[in-house]
Amino acid sequence: MLGGQVRIYVMSSEGRELIMNVLMPGDVFGEISLIDGKPRSASAVAFGATDLLHVRRADFLAALKKNCDIALKFMEILCERVRWTSGLLEDASLLDLTSRLAKRLLNLAEGIGEKQKDGIRIGRKLSQSDLGNMRGGTREAVNKQLREWKRDGLVDMQEGQLLILNPEALADLVGS
Repeated sequence: MLGGQVRIYVMSSEGRELIMNVLMPGDVFGEISLIDGKPRSASAVAFGATDLLHVRRADFLAALKKNCDIALKFMEILCERVRWTSGLLEDASLLDLTSRLAKRLLNLAEGIGEKQKDGIRIGRKLSQSDLGNMRGGTREAVNKQLREWKRDGLVDMQEGQLLILNPEALADLVGS
């Protein structure tokens, strides 16, 4: 991806969405299908204006055969994705919603956060449904948790964007 942001998600047969990741410029997606030629394992949708570079499978495989550095870099990307997916499974199995949500907010802060004098602004308007879909929770549960964190001075909402006021406290929730 050259510019913009892309949401990677899967849908259940009941129409429930699970957001797997939010990708930024420089990230790649569709890598599994690029290698094995089978249908994609997840769907992608752009957040606003996005510039993509499309690579045909035949061209990619030819480049891999000619240049082992490309193959090694691609293996690194695949390993990173396996680790990310393993982390999602681990979080879903071992962490409660509060910890999963705190961890996702910290990941978003690291990836797309903008440091400001009063905290870290998540520079993307994400609905409570989006946050729930990222961490296997409902909009209502996310709403309740964000209200508690706002009351406790951990987060705030400004101009429709989340502001993390106390990342250390969120990190403590993930560690506990």
